[in-house]
Order: sequence, then structure tokens, then C-alpha cells
Amino acid sequence: MFEEMTDKALRLKELDLLIVKAISTFDTKSFAKYVVEFNDAKKSIRSYALEHPLLNIQGIEDPKACFIIQKVMSGEPFAVEKAMSDSEITEFLKGELDDNDIENLASDLFYSWFSHYEYIQGIYEIGALTISCSKIPENLSKFVNEARDCYAFQQFNAVFSLCRTILEISIKDVATTRKILPADNRDISYLTSRSPELYDLINQLCDRYTIFKTLRGQLHEIRRKTNSLIHGSRSVKKQEASEMLKKTLLAVHRLYELESKRQGTT
Repeated sequence: MFEEMTDKALRLKELDLLIVKAISTFDTKSFAKYVVEFNDAKKSIRSYALEHPLLNIQGIEDPKACFIIQKVMSGEPFAVEKAMSDSEITEFLKGELDDNDIENLASDLFYSWFSHYEYIQGIYEIGALTISCSKIPENLSKFVNEARDCYAFQQFNAVFSLCRTILEISIKDVATTRKILPADNRDISYLTSRSPELYDLINQLCDRYTIFKTLRGQLHEIRRKTNSLIHGSRSVKKQEASEMLKKTLLAVHRLYELESKRQGTT
């Protein structure tokens, strides 16, 4: 799986430049060919997320491939997509699923009373959490998968609550590795009375290890926004749920990415 994904990711990077070159040289034949290949490669990578809510890419040695895979999974646009943002072809470059794609994938993954179109579109839209580390919390993949399912089933309030849980699991895992918390806190179901609040834990982590300081604002933003839902003071709509889940997965990705870099310097 990793070899194929690596090849497609590196090819996407090449195609990103080739499409721009074809435009600048008015090479319409190559342009059409590259755009179709770009779309297919992007869909192929994103389709892994349908069955893999958490994708540990530690087995991929090429850092460029890892970067591209994370970019695709999180829905970040490539340079060519930004350059052609006002063009009708932009939607095609996003690598979205068409009706035939959804029909084929749905027959393998899901078919019941709920529209398989809505389910597949929801899971595909969110993507997956991509991290590269030797050990991840046992429950992290489970909660990411539940959050994606809740989004696909349009349970948007539940998505917000699960985003808070995903954030807390990840913060406590890294805090345990950094010995801010005792080892028993790796089990998210076991919380001692001495365990600090998430607000304090984020600050302790960022204060003690400067490498995490760039994430402080992002982590607190997720904590604040999900707090209001947990306390029952509001409800959320689809767009809010989508944005929050994507922000949470990206923040967790960056948290583990920074932790991996920190370990590499010690």
C-alpha cells in the first residue's frame, strides 16, 4: 500500500508543475492529459481514507511523499489549484468523486437505509488523520472513525464533542511521553484527580517545550469552540462540523509531527 501511495504522491507533485508548464506553453494536449492524471491520482490517495480513518505513514521514508499525502488527506489545495481558482476546471482538480466512483465504492463499503451517496461523500470529504510515529494511543483511531461516521450521518453536534475527545487524547499522550503526566494517563479511560484541565495541559506542554508554541493558539481555539457544545449552550451545523473536524485532525497531525521532530533532536 505504502509503495503505491508514495508513487502517486510524488507523481502528484510532478503533475502540479507539469500542468502549470503546459498552461504557460499553450500545450493543450499535455494539459488535458496531466489534468486527468492529477485528478485520478488525487482520488486514489484520498480513497484510502474511506477505510483508514487514521493513517500512520511512518513506513513511508520519503518526506516529500509524506507531505503530499497529508496535503491531499487534509484537503489543502495544490499550487495549480490556487493558480486556477477562478477557472471552471478547479472543481475537477480537487479530485472529487463522481457518481460512478461513489456507486463503486458504496457497493464495497456501505449500503443500507441511509443514502450511500451521502455516506461516501461525507467520509471522503473529511479525509483521514495522517501521522508518523512508532506508537499511537489505542483509542485515537476509534474516536477519529466515530467522528467521521457522525459527520457522514449528519450528527454534527456529536462531531464537535468527538473533536474535543480526539484533542484531549492526543494532548495527554504527548504530555505523558514528555513526563508532564504519569504513565497511567495513556489510558484515556483512567483520569486521576490530579490530572490538570485541558487548558492547563496545553499551556504546560507549550511552555516547557518551545517547539509546541506555534500550536498553542490552534489547540486553544479547538478547546474553546468545542467547550460551548459540551456545556450544551449551542448546536452546530454541517459547515461548522466539517471545519472543526478538519482543524482538529490537522492540529493533531502537527502535534505529532512536532513531537517526532523534538525526539529527533534529543
